[in-house]
Amino acid sequence: MTYQPEDYEQALQAWLADVAGVEVIHANDGGPRPDDTYVTLQVIAFDKLGTPDELVKDDAYSGKFRGTQMHHYAGTCSVEAIGLTARSVIEVVKRSIWLPSTLALNHAADLSIGRAEGTVDLTEVQGTQVEPRFQYDQLFGWASLSLYAADVIETANATEV
Repeated sequence: MTYQPEDYEQALQAWLADVAGVEVIHANDGGPRPDDTYVTLQVIAFDKLGTPDELVKDDAYSGKFRGTQMHHYAGTCSVEAIGLTARSVIEVVKRSIWLPSTLALNHAADLSIGRAEGTVDLTEVQGTQVEPRFQYDQLFGWASLSLYAADVIETANATEV
């Protein structure tokens, strides 16, 4: 079964693909491994922040009580570059966080990219060859809107018990 990323994961992947200049895949998805340098993405933690912002609308004409809730989330993803140019790819990605083009792309996807953690050299021997690998953790946030509706009770008869 192929991994199906959430909307915010797709937005993270779009950002990485836009700036890295190499193929970006989800870590541990079971798919084929690219031949050249590539980047893997894995969301390793996320959590809802506080209580949702609630926007309520009473639509008397439809007989429905409607509302929306905006949920705010924060997360951490692991970004790893693998291949001969892994070090330079990771540095390009980290420097791109505050570029106007990156900010515009992520704003359109309701994604905010936060602080980048330090880069770790994970270079290892694969068979008889050294495989350069560099990894860092990236903080990010996003918002999600949910809608709900309930029937409105227009009149009620009270009875004494």
